[in-house]
Amino acid sequence: NPWGTEAVATEGTLEVTTTPAGAAVTVNGRGRGNSPARVTLAPGQYEVRVVLADHFPQTRVVSLVAGATAKATFALESSKAAPTVVAATSGTLNVITATPAALWIDGVSKGRTPTTVTLAEGSHAFKLQIDGQPPHEERFDVKFNSDGKATKFFNMAQ
Repeated sequence: NPWGTEAVATEGTLEVTTTPAGAAVTVNGRGRGNSPARVTLAPGQYEVRVVLADHFPQTRVVSLVAGATAKATFALESSKAAPTVVAATSGTLNVITATPAALWIDGVSKGRTPTTVTLAEGSHAFKLQIDGQPPHEERFDVKFNSDGKATKFFNMAQ
């Protein structure tokens, strides 16, 4: 500068990086290429959005100061990740019928009702048979209370 004074920065730099790289970058809705991206902008707040196939998009507001570099780093999570497997909760199920019946759960004999059985929470196939009657078959989604207990009353026509 011919007057000997320092030039005053009127813009700042925004650096956008993603893991994995290659995400489409938009700043305030305007496309700015793919990550990693470096954009020079006037000072202010900007909405930065990154989108990559098979990953969850992310958006963040970044403040940009004149003469400085603001970094926006995104760790993108795969949208095709394996589902989280939650350990099956087990508990006791009281199985009650108005008339004693032979009981099978998921094809395994469990004796006669009324009875208490231990099994995992979830959907199970129940088969009950009163002597001399056709079998009663039903799927039931077993959910235990906080004490790990549940009761199922089967109302079977005689």
